[in-house]
Amino acid sequence: MESRRLNTLQLMMHKVGPKRQITLPKDLCAKSGIQPGDRVEIFEYEGRITVIKKERGASLGLLKHLKGDTSVTNEGSLAWISPMLCSFINRALLLIRLGWH
Repeated sequence: MESRRLNTLQLMMHKVGPKRQITLPKDLCAKSGIQPGDRVEIFEYEGRITVIKKERGASLGLLKHLKGDTSVTNEGSLAWISPMLCSFINRALLLIRLGWH
């Protein structure tokens, strides 16, 4: 592993194993509160991979203000959602989880 510091950001180079696995450095896990056995979410955006610790209840109540439309069937709503919209929603959720709102 190669490591260098850029101001307060520590850059580390890791080698990806044959099963596409990497080891998260212990000091970064400590800073992020990640313990063995914790669940994480992994996102890709514009060629960059982000790992976020999954927090129980983090999104609790996030959509409580939304009201359903009973006139729309499941098939109708699925036909309406395009891949571009799904991509936008995933990016927005990532930004919310990162605290950029």
